[in-house]
Amino acid sequence: SLANKNEQAMMTLYYYTAIRLLFPQWRNDAQELSIAMDSIPIKFPEIYEGFAEAEGVLRISSDALTLEYQVKDNLIGIMKSGVLTAAIPFERIDEVDFRSNFIRTSLTIRVDSMQVVEDVPGAKQGKVSLKIPRRYRKEAAVIAHEASIRSSQSKLDRLESDADSL
Repeated sequence: SLANKNEQAMMTLYYYTAIRLLFPQWRNDAQELSIAMDSIPIKFPEIYEGFAEAEGVLRISSDALTLEYQVKDNLIGIMKSGVLTAAIPFERIDEVDFRSNFIRTSLTIRVDSMQVVEDVPGAKQGKVSLKIPRRYRKEAAVIAHEASIRSSQSKLDRLESDADSL
């Protein structure tokens, strides 16, 4: 049933986190196993006041979340931009908010400076909102969790290096 699948997904995330904390030497191996897909499809909600739409893919790499997307007009549908790429470094991410319910799944990325996401469609006040197809919600949850961990880790590393330099 759906409840059992959601419970299994949450247990997998907790198990994965516990392994990473208890066995840091296994971190890279566990990281590779946790994300089975290279990318997940995304849509940007309401850009250019509804006169355009953007869709693409979200990927996680060793140092950033990467968005690849294409913008097309909603009026005729024939005008398309080329494929555009935006990389959001983990050290600039303040929060990754994953929300999923029966109707929709979304991922919101909040960064420490609006300049980081100035070219991303629909970015407002340092936030990028993404719609995730329901079929990919488990993968999106794993990516959100992993991005949060990597963001926290990069900030911790920066604090440790600042403390060492004192």
